[in-house]
Amino acid sequence: MPLPDAIVAVVLSGPFVLMIRRGPNGPDPGYWAPPSGKIEPGEGQEAAVIREVKEEVGVTIRPVRKVWESVSAGGTHTLHWWLADAGDRELRPDRREVSEARWVAVSEIATLEPTFPGDRHFFEEILTVVSSSSAGDIQIASASRVDDELIAAFNRLIPQLSRSAAVPTPDLIREIVDASATTVLVARDGRDNGRIVGLLTLVVFRIPTGVRAWIEDVVVDESVRGRGVGEALSQEAIRQAVGSGARTVELTSRPSREAANRLYQRLGFVRRDSNVYRYTP
Repeated sequence: MPLPDAIVAVVLSGPFVLMIRRGPNGPDPGYWAPPSGKIEPGEGQEAAVIREVKEEVGVTIRPVRKVWESVSAGGTHTLHWWLADAGDRELRPDRREVSEARWVAVSEIATLEPTFPGDRHFFEEILTVVSSSSAGDIQIASASRVDDELIAAFNRLIPQLSRSAAVPTPDLIREIVDASATTVLVARDGRDNGRIVGLLTLVVFRIPTGVRAWIEDVVVDESVRGRGVGEALSQEAIRQAVGSGARTVELTSRPSREAANRLYQRLGFVRRDSNVYRYTP
C-alpha cells in the first residue's frame, strides 16, 4: 500500500533558507526542519506548499518546482520536496506549531540541533545540484586576474549598463580587481563556451558601526537576460558579504528598472526610508 503524501517546502530568499523549530504540539518537538505537512484530500502539492508555509510562519510564497522525493524519518509518509521563493521575509510563526523560525545560510544548517538525517542529506547533497542547474548553466566566480577576456567583457558590458559612463581602462580594471575591499564577480555561460555574460562589483568595508557591504554596477548581457544571471550574481555577492561579516548589504536601483527591483525584493532587500544624496564635483 502506498504511503500517504506530504510536502516539504524549501523556501529560499537569496542565499538563505527558511528553517523552523517544531513546537510542542506537533510531531518531533524541538527538531529543526523546513516547513512541512500532510497533503489534504483533494489538494495538489503546490497548494499544500503554499498553505503549510502560510499556516506555520505567515509568509506568502511562490512554489517553483518539485526537486526531490524521499520517505519521512519514521517511514510514515512520502515526502515531496519543493523549492519556493519567498514573497516577503517577515516571519510570523504560529506558536502552536512553531516555537522558532529563522532565515539561515545553508552552511548554518549543520549547526542546528537536532535535525533529521534526511534533511541534512538534502541540504548537503541535493540542494547544491538543483540550485546550480536552475540558473541555466551559469557559473559565478570572483575575478582573480585581469586578462584580455576580462578587459573585452568590460568593454562590451559597461556600455549596456550606462551610455554616459566611460569604459575603465585596463589599468583601472586592474586597480579595481586588486583592491582589497573590492570583489568583481563574473558570470560565465556554460552554454556558450564559458563566455562572460555578467559582472557585479561587491565592496565590503569596515566603519565604526560595523562591517558593511555595497553591491554596485550589476550588468547582464542583453543576449542572456531572463536566464537568472542577475539573480545568481546577487546571491553570490550576498553570500560573500555575509561570510565577510557584513551587517548589511546595500544597493540602489532606479524605479524604471522594474525587473531588477522585483528581483532585489525577492532576494530579501527592503527599500529604506531614507534620502539618497549625491555630490558631483
